[in-house]
Order: sequence, then structure tokens, then C-alpha cells
Amino acid sequence: MIWTIENIILLVFLAAAVGIDMRLRIVPNALTFPIIAVAIALNIYSGGVQGFWFSVAGSGAGVALMLLPFAAGGLGGGDVKMLAAIGALKGAEFAFYTFLFSAVAGGLIALVRVLAAGRGRETLTNMKNITLLCIGGIKPDAEENAGSMFPYSGAIAAGCIIANIVLPAIVK
Repeated sequence: MIWTIENIILLVFLAAAVGIDMRLRIVPNALTFPIIAVAIALNIYSGGVQGFWFSVAGSGAGVALMLLPFAAGGLGGGDVKMLAAIGALKGAEFAFYTFLFSAVAGGLIALVRVLAAGRGRETLTNMKNITLLCIGGIKPDAEENAGSMFPYSGAIAAGCIIANIVLPAIVK
């Protein structure tokens, strides 16, 4: 990872978001909105009008990518704004890769939690039932499984760090 001002801001933001989310189960607007503003200002400073649009496109991509999982009840609004802030700082392409790596990290975290709790069979049954309900057009009740949910900011942070390491290697 290259130690640029963007990456230092990013790491401090990720640490704060995960820390707060682990304690309070929320990624607050008081954290995400200032990062978006700082990202826009930083990108305007370094790239002028193009830097502005780079941030706007990145933030928009972050929101767009998280909209469906949010609408399905799979994550909260703070998670959406967290990826929007990451996109505002690092751009749309980075937001996309962060989203992909976050999905993998989130799946691995969920798998470890399920196996550690000895709930593999129950989870497979729930997945089957949710799939059948979704095919039938009925939205599953997210409150029913709220106790087994985990703060997704950790998965987003892991995906972001992986993207920060992998992306420079594959995009040259």
C-alpha cells in the first residue's frame, strides 16, 4: 500500500467506522459525511473539475452498488454511506472492487460465524426458505435473524484494504 494522504485518511476512516460499528452497531453520518466532503475537496485540489466529478462518480457508484443489498434489508444505511465515502475518496472503479472484495470478506465472516456457532444445518434451511420466499415475491423478515447479523463495516474495511493492495497490481 502506498502511503498517500488519501490512503492515510482512508485507513483512519476505516478504523473509526469499524470501531464505532462494533460498539454501537451504526456507522454515523457524523463520520461518513465529513469524509465525503474532505474527499471532494482533496480531489478538487488535486484534479480541479475532473477531481470533483471523480469524487461524485465514486460516491454515486458506492451508493448504487449498495442500494440493492440495503433495500433487501441485508445491511444498513451507514454501510451504504461508508462505501460512498470510500468511492468519493478513491473513485468509482475502486468502489466497485471494494464492493466485490467486501462481498467475499462478508461471506467468509458469515461462514466462520455460522460454523463457530454450530448452526450450519439451520443456516442452510434458512437459506432455502429465504430463496423460496424471494422467488414467491415475499420479502423475508430481517428482524427474525437480527441476532445472527454482524456489523458489515468490517467486511467493507477488509474489502477496501484488499482492493488497495490488489488493484494497483492488476491495473497498470
